[in-house]
Amino acid sequence: MNSLIGTLIFLAISAVVASARAQRYAEAFAHPIGSEVCVACGGRDLIQRYPVAWVCTDCGYEQGDGWEHRRQAQHLEQLAALPPEKARERARTQLLDAHLAMLASLTPLQRPVVTEGSGRERQLVINPEILDAARNLTEAFDGIREAALLWPEAGEALRAAQFPTDGRRPDFGALYDVNTVEYASSRLRPAVAQAAQQLDRVNQTLQIAA
Repeated sequence: MNSLIGTLIFLAISAVVASARAQRYAEAFAHPIGSEVCVACGGRDLIQRYPVAWVCTDCGYEQGDGWEHRRQAQHLEQLAALPPEKARERARTQLLDAHLAMLASLTPLQRPVVTEGSGRERQLVINPEILDAARNLTEAFDGIREAALLWPEAGEALRAAQFPTDGRRPDFGALYDVNTVEYASSRLRPAVAQAAQQLDRVNQTLQIAA
C-alpha cells in the first residue's frame, strides 16, 4: 500500500512539474524569450554568452535567438575557410541536389492529401510525401544560397537568372496544416516548377550535369 501511495505521489508531482514546464514553453513561444527565467527548468541564474543568447547554469538549456544566429555565423566561417576547389565542388553538389529536390517535389505537390481509414473512420490527412518535399525544398533553397556564397560564378549566374540568393524562399509552413495544404500546394507547385527550370538553366551555364 505504501509503495502504491508513493507511486501516486510521484506521478502527481511529475504531472505538476510537466504542466509547469509546458506552461513555461507556451509562454516562451507566445512572447520573446528573454534572460529572466529559463524556459526549461524555471531557474533564474542565466548567463549571457552572445547577444540575445543565454545559458541556464542549473540545467544548461540554451535560449534566445542569438544561438541560431551564432550557429549560422559559425557555419559561414567554416565555409569561408574551405579551399577554392573544395568550395566550388561543394557548390556544384548543392546546386545539383537542389534541382533534383525541386523535380522530386512536383509529384507529391500534385497530391497533397490522402485518405486514411475506412467507413466512418475515413478521413483526409496530409500526404506524408508532402512533408518530405517541404523539408527537401527548404534544404534546397538553403543550399542554393550557400552555393552562391561559395562560388562567385554561381552567384553571378543565379542573380542573372533572377534567382534569390539572399536566403529568401517560399513559405512552406502551410504544407503542414491539413486545412491549408491543398491551396498551398496549388500555389507552390507552379512556383517550384519555374524555379526548377531557372536552376536548370543556371546549372547548364555552369556546366553542372547529373
